[in-house]
Amino acid sequence: YSPNTPLQFDPEIATGQLENGLTYYVYENEEPEDVAYLRLVIKAGSLQEDDDQQGLAHFVEHMAFNGSTNFAFGEIISFLESIGMEYGPHLNATTGYDKTIYKLKIPTDDPAVLEKSMLILADFAGEVRFEEQAFENERKVIVEEWRESLGSSKRQGEKLLGIRFANSRYAERKPIGEVELIKTFDPQRARDFYYEWYRPELMAVIAIGDFEKDNIVSLIKEYFSSLTNPTQGRPREEYRVPLTTEDSIHFVTDPEETTTI
Repeated sequence: YSPNTPLQFDPEIATGQLENGLTYYVYENEEPEDVAYLRLVIKAGSLQEDDDQQGLAHFVEHMAFNGSTNFAFGEIISFLESIGMEYGPHLNATTGYDKTIYKLKIPTDDPAVLEKSMLILADFAGEVRFEEQAFENERKVIVEEWRESLGSSKRQGEKLLGIRFANSRYAERKPIGEVELIKTFDPQRARDFYYEWYRPELMAVIAIGDFEKDNIVSLIKEYFSSLTNPTQGRPREEYRVPLTTEDSIHFVTDPEETTTI
């Protein structure tokens, strides 16, 4: 094999694409017993934000847990707790530069739990409600996340990112965003991000666990086939970090740093 030879796809993974463009990957794994890991991956993150949306990809991720068509505020977390799961270890999400991932770990010994979990992911994908009061509550939550990260390590980390991502959009679009914008943005701009980028042609559902593969594929088709793409979807640009042929040495320091590596 040469470095350019594509990796062979495992034939045990059931994969396909719905008519709306959503891709799925399903793999049966008997260990751990009676457990499944579900993921909804959105191919959009902070790189897709406009100048006045910096931080709103992450904000939208938070808003998904604040109520949807089928789940009022708090119901998703209550449901997971009722089946022995915890918010954080078993229900969570992350926002990066080019993707947003929603994560569920669930027991598989009850078919009703599997179905409801698929409904949760489908609501994240297309049914978030964006209630006004939730916006105001979540502003405070995200500002506190930002505040907790302040300090020497963060300042040095940002300097390093500026070096690594120099002359690229990555240097301009930290997933946490700009705190002053988070405090003041018009809620409609978060809705705009959701409706522009949360579309099935930019989504994948991944399921690995102790279940019947065909059943999971059927659930994905049942709960995600109704999602639709906008008539004219906004183009998703691919961003790169330009390479340099010059050697360079950088020293990153901070007044509060007392150790050296």
